[in-house]
Amino acid sequence: MVGLRLGCVSLNVNGLNSFVKRKKILTYLPSKKTDVAFLQETHLTALESDKLKRDWVVESLYSPSLDGRKNGVALLIRKGVPFQLLDSWMDLEGRMIFVSVHLYSVKWLMGSLYAPPGDKSAFLAEIDRYLICCTADKVLLGGCGTWFLTGPRTDLGTLALVSEGIRINTYIHT
Repeated sequence: MVGLRLGCVSLNVNGLNSFVKRKKILTYLPSKKTDVAFLQETHLTALESDKLKRDWVVESLYSPSLDGRKNGVALLIRKGVPFQLLDSWMDLEGRMIFVSVHLYSVKWLMGSLYAPPGDKSAFLAEIDRYLICCTADKVLLGGCGTWFLTGPRTDLGTLALVSEGIRINTYIHT
């Protein structure tokens, strides 16, 4: 077995409508050797979300903001990461995107999630619906941290969490 490093970062960017801020974020991520980035609160509409696919990004998957003023999540994958996109699902409120990928010969479910303020029970139930159907070998979720730990599917042995502002290296054994 060989261990391979996968650098992951999760950030609440609080809006990427500004060209200058978008450029700073898209410059910061590769400087931290990011392979997969989970972004929350992009505030980008579907049309604007394509602006995230540039330079080091080979794939930009997103659940857009409806009005360009709140919500919006994205998952960015670096060029050179050997992945094959199998499927993707998103909600209609710009709060979650899930992607199924083959990565280093392992089937992964990855998700970028942004919880609503207040009661999160309906949000967590929606996440649980995706995870129950999950046939992935590994699950990697990025988002706003500790509320995941009390979610309904903490029994997944392969579940990895990337909290906001924290960089982790996930080692994949192949």
